[in-house]
Amino acid sequence: MDELLSPDTSRKEVEILWGALRSCYGTESEAVAAAARNTGTILPYLNSPSNIKGCYAVLVEMMGSEQAGDVCAKNPGILQCNPQILALEHGQRSVAVSGARRSSPSLPSEAGSGRRCACALWRSGRAARRPVGGCGPGASLPILRR
Repeated sequence: MDELLSPDTSRKEVEILWGALRSCYGTESEAVAAAARNTGTILPYLNSPSNIKGCYAVLVEMMGSEQAGDVCAKNPGILQCNPQILALEHGQRSVAVSGARRSSPSLPSEAGSGRRCACALWRSGRAARRPVGGCGPGASLPILRR
């Protein structure tokens, strides 16, 4: 994972985020693939352990551990959302967006990354910038139209 990080990124903070991310996946290799797919999940200036653990818990409650694991594998960026906002969303929407993110070439390549928020994607149907600290109602940054 070290090759994915800039020299000035705190390795200590990344290790904490990595531990939270690793706990959401069945195997180490699945967690490594998720972090490689979306490095924002383990960057301390884009995410927090409480977002990772909280979002995963919300997904498991919404749809069960197997389907939550599938959503997280397809779109690790969902673990960067504000869990309180994610809890307000409908579970089937998250599944649909995660599948669309993986298979649709029309979505920007950053969709689901630290620069976009999955919550906003399925709510609006468009990619929206993720404000610092979460997403959802009251998001302060404008929707990007492509």
